[in-house]
Amino acid sequence: MNIYIVSSPGGHLNETLSMVEAFEGCDVYAITLDFPNMKGISFPCLKGVYKMRLWFNYSIKFGLPITLLVSFFSILRIYLRHRPHMIFSTGSEIALPAFLLGKFLFGAKLVYVECFTRIKTLSLTGKIVYGFSDRFLVQWPELAAKYDKALYRGRLI
Repeated sequence: MNIYIVSSPGGHLNETLSMVEAFEGCDVYAITLDFPNMKGISFPCLKGVYKMRLWFNYSIKFGLPITLLVSFFSILRIYLRHRPHMIFSTGSEIALPAFLLGKFLFGAKLVYVECFTRIKTLSLTGKIVYGFSDRFLVQWPELAAKYDKALYRGRLI
């Protein structure tokens, strides 16, 4: 079974990697953005790590949309190499193209865990993927009470 962990580097990636032992016995890959803080970091617990290139210094006006568009095609190539069965994310924008491709082209199961810091409202990524994710987990009971599909199973991180 191929499982993809998809998140931006930093806190989101730390949150997802803290749960990687739940996928024991599976081939686990990571897709993240190639931020400068990712240089020289290795992940021996993963079968592969794919870093998406940042465009135009990742500026909101040009860099973010172009990075996501180019990442869409890069992720498609990765998925064609190793078909996704499940995609797991704690968020940030890179989850969007990964979730869309995984769900609608490959039929992958999507599991989204809202960040620990989101207590009262969903993140922008959470709001977008809420409607089509297979499991949507939150880490605060107050947040689960606001959204029918959100599941609270305790603190996951």
